[in-house]
Parts: sequence; C-alpha cells; structure tokens
Amino acid sequence: MARLNIGVKVVLVALLMTALAFGDSERFSDKAMAARAVAYPLLCAVPGLIWWLARRRRPTLAYPHTADALVTMSFVVDLGGNALDLFDRLAWFDDAAHFTNWLLLGLALGITLRRDRPGWEIVWMVTGAGAVAAIAWEVAEYTSFVQTVEQLGIYRDTVGDICLGTSGAALAGIIAATLNRRRLAVASR
Repeated sequence: MARLNIGVKVVLVALLMTALAFGDSERFSDKAMAARAVAYPLLCAVPGLIWWLARRRRPTLAYPHTADALVTMSFVVDLGGNALDLFDRLAWFDDAAHFTNWLLLGLALGITLRRDRPGWEIVWMVTGAGAVAAIAWEVAEYTSFVQTVEQLGIYRDTVGDICLGTSGAALAGIIAATLNRRRLAVASR
C-alpha cells in the first residue's frame, strides 16, 4: 500500500504542476488553481499529522497508507477531471466527482475509526463528518468563485453537491462498518 500511496502523491504533484503551468487554459482558468495548489497538499498532510500525533500515545502504530492514499485520491479525481476537461465536457462528471470524492474521504475516515466501535456509530460519524466537510467545501467554492451576481448561476447546484457529498460519505460509513464487522468476526474465531 505504501507504493500506491507514493504513486498517488506523484500523480497529484504532476497534476498540480500542470494546472499551474497551464493556468490560462480554459480547463484551469477561473477555478482557483493557485489556492488548490496550496490547499490540496496541506489537506493531504492531515492523515500523516494525525498519525504523528497518535504515535505519541501508541509508538507502534503503523502508518495509515490506505487512508492517506484515499485522501490524496479525492484531490486527484478533482484535478484529473479539470486536466481532462471532464467538468466542462461531461454534464454528469461534477455530480459523480462530488459523490466519489466524499466516498473516498469517508472511507479514509471510516477505516481509521473502525476499531472497537459499533457499526451504527461508524456510519453516523462518517456521514456527519462528510456532511460538515461537504458544506465547508461548498462554502469555500462559493466564496472563492462567486465574485459578481452574474456568477451566481454557476453554483446553483450547491445544495445538490452537498447532498451528493453526504450520500458518498454515508456509503463510506456503511462500507467501513461492514468491514469492521467482518474484521471482528474473523478476530473472534
């Protein structure tokens, strides 16, 4: 899993460099790529930071490569969609990206939380965290991109995006709870 994690990070860096180098291109312009170039690496550092803090109490805790890769993959989906111009060429891609990205982020959280928690708790924690994160993301997009009244129409799907993000997170919680139940069943044998 470590190799996959490193590979996904290399792809993310390549996509960020492409977005910055070709920022005037229609697929990247007016999409806050400079802000993403700062925010995405910082957000990708969160799993490592949490692991580093947790290791202070549990020094033998293994690095969460799977969760880390899932977090990074969500940003690769976003940047890859822009690089391939999928957001503008495919009407459904924005919705699919919102659902998929919150699914990936929710799975990262869910597999991290799954130790000794009942399934319903995992589902609610991942869904709730995903809903809050989806709302925060949409607020950030709205404040970054809507500068004039004319631009309001661009983000009229904000509520739908929040619902898709929350649905993706809910599915992630269900998957994580199912994985946890199976892990506990195997451990009790």
